[in-house]
Amino acid sequence: MAVAQCAGWAAPAAAQNFSGTVNVVNLLPNTIVGHEDLDFGNVIAPVAAATLTINPQTGALSTTGGLVLAGGTPNPGEFTGYGTANRLVVINGPASITLNRTGGGSMTANTLRMSVNGGTPRVISGAHRLDAAGFIFLKIGGRLNVGAGQLQGSYSGSYVITANYL
Repeated sequence: MAVAQCAGWAAPAAAQNFSGTVNVVNLLPNTIVGHEDLDFGNVIAPVAAATLTINPQTGALSTTGGLVLAGGTPNPGEFTGYGTANRLVVINGPASITLNRTGGGSMTANTLRMSVNGGTPRVISGAHRLDAAGFIFLKIGGRLNVGAGQLQGSYSGSYVITANYL
């Protein structure tokens, strides 16, 4: 009986295809790759200067000056390094990043800090050991300085983290 009822169903009117993205990074020994951007999200600037800080260890956000968080996906930048287990690696990075707006205007992110393997935030410099499996995990945070009367729009910049394997 169930077969007879199914035979009377109409064929689908249209088929749909879905696509997705697949990514993989095969790390070579003694390399470091970034896999998450440092993102301050969306903000609404008050009349006076203000700041937004991302803690690299916890991802916690803090604001000053009446800055309002308005969505987006704020998060620390993330990097993974790979090499010989317990090998010494010297990490260096910038003291600040300039973020520019198309059409003019800029902001600065400074007081940049890194958390190494989930540890306490510290300046982006110094020697560290890879773990027993040969990895080091870095998260980068800092303070975004939003000026009084900051122009509305999208701001972006770039920075480089250097890993010297000894």
